[in-house]
Amino acid sequence: QPVIDNPIDWSHLPEDILALDKLSIKELLINEGAPKDIIDLYTYTNATESTGRPETLSAFRLVMGHYMAGGFSEDTDEGRILGGNDQLPKSFSKAISSNIKYNRPVRKIVHGKNSVEVFFDEKGKQTSVKGIRTVIAMPLTTLRRTDIVPYFSEEKMNVIREQSYGHVMKIAMQFKKRIWDEKGSMGQRIFTDTPLRRVYHFSIDQPGPRGILLSFTSGADAEKLGRMSEEKRLTVARNTSGKLWPKTPKYWESGISKYWNEDPWVRGSYSFVGPGQHDFLNIIRRPEGQVHFAGEHTTIHRASMNGAIQSGVRASDEIKQIG
Repeated sequence: QPVIDNPIDWSHLPEDILALDKLSIKELLINEGAPKDIIDLYTYTNATESTGRPETLSAFRLVMGHYMAGGFSEDTDEGRILGGNDQLPKSFSKAISSNIKYNRPVRKIVHGKNSVEVFFDEKGKQTSVKGIRTVIAMPLTTLRRTDIVPYFSEEKMNVIREQSYGHVMKIAMQFKKRIWDEKGSMGQRIFTDTPLRRVYHFSIDQPGPRGILLSFTSGADAEKLGRMSEEKRLTVARNTSGKLWPKTPKYWESGISKYWNEDPWVRGSYSFVGPGQHDFLNIIRRPEGQVHFAGEHTTIHRASMNGAIQSGVRASDEIKQIG
């Protein structure tokens, strides 16, 4: 019987494990005598995936992450939807298309004993829709800017205000030729200490000579790129890819970047466990009266389509069980 037998309810864990929640990963590594190069190496690997810096990540998260995930390697099975993962949400939209309303930012949520009213902007004026229950799936970075009347419980509001999110930048680079597939090339999926950090071949299983490389940059490096103009970002991407694959500048066609922290609907990457946040997951997923919560931040499978889908199923089940 493992000590950690329920990854959601961690209240029963030994004090020495819970004590890790008070430390950042950087503090833990320093306390254990890790040299600077080891701390830097962690930043380039695990912290990159979490999109945070070692000083913003909970040491508790490090322990739980290894327990639940078991690590990622080149042998890990990865799933893709043939034709693009966006086919999944598009399929959902076809089923409920008449009920989907775009470009209507939510401004206020008023909830009571038997109803919920959501106020939003529509064609220059504010309107609302009222129902018995509602499911909030927006990122907490957006929810914390929304008026909630009356406030949810004190601990729920604290999670909404304090939940940690990271910084992430993606740059897609298109080339006339897939030179990374040539003999002697560095490969088509690499981890670097350059501004691009992780770079992947993103045209797998697609026909034709052209190819796309996608970089994934997070944490402090993403913040630096985020302060640049689009033109400057692409210049950095082109020059850096040329250092990794010397022939790429010759075949460069175009590029586009996406800095999620400047997206008004997201304002960050995805959630992660910061120091003092070990119980946030358990708190945020609880219903508040007629209001239910979904999204990657409400599941142990953070930052994933799988986690988001599971959270939607859970919220739906909560409502069905009430009847």
